[in-house]
Amino acid sequence: CEGFHSLRLPGVAMLGTMLRRIGAATLPHQRAMRTSAANLFAEGSEASVGSKAYLPKFMDVAPSGLDPPTFQGDYGNAPAATAEDGTPLPIPEKVTFSLQLPHQAVYSREEVDMVLAPASTGDFGVLPGHVPTVAQLKPGVLQVHKTRDTDVTNYFINGGFAFVHANGQADVVAQECVLLEDLDPEMVKQGLAEYQSKASTANDDYERAVAQVGVEVYSAMQSALEKTT
Repeated sequence: CEGFHSLRLPGVAMLGTMLRRIGAATLPHQRAMRTSAANLFAEGSEASVGSKAYLPKFMDVAPSGLDPPTFQGDYGNAPAATAEDGTPLPIPEKVTFSLQLPHQAVYSREEVDMVLAPASTGDFGVLPGHVPTVAQLKPGVLQVHKTRDTDVTNYFINGGFAFVHANGQADVVAQECVLLEDLDPEMVKQGLAEYQSKASTANDDYERAVAQVGVEVYSAMQSALEKTT
């Protein structure tokens, strides 16, 4: 867990200044986009509410080299994954799972029954045939079910991202990952108390932000350990 002490964040005050400047610079474009969208959808025709009508208006107002925005219907109407001969691919029986750290591949394309991940929007499970997903992860427990509900390994991660692909593969990338059973409850309590003290005595926004990250991580550790006892 010593790796968590090395977390560094840019000054919150500096970020606030940057965001305010960016917001001021983009405000005219935002207003123009909202006005254009309102005029477009006010036309009332069926064609006007589709992406084919919206995208040209969007690019006129905010030209960019980035890919144009997509819509929920673009995914709902997407064709199913197919093989080279065009036949639909069957739902795989296993999840092909990879867990990558900067210094280690904990899992590399290994077949498992299920993965439970701590997403920032709520924990979610990945089973064979899961819809393609990209999710930001928060500090918490990552469960890997080699055999569902019987052969389960619990890891604590400090955050990261999960990528679920249409072909049944799932990838998790994180900065730090340890077996939950390797966490020392007393060390976790000490770490939480240390960062809580730093948060209350911080001299500036930078120290306060670093302390808040420590509190979040150690609080998640403590919560995970309490659930296993």
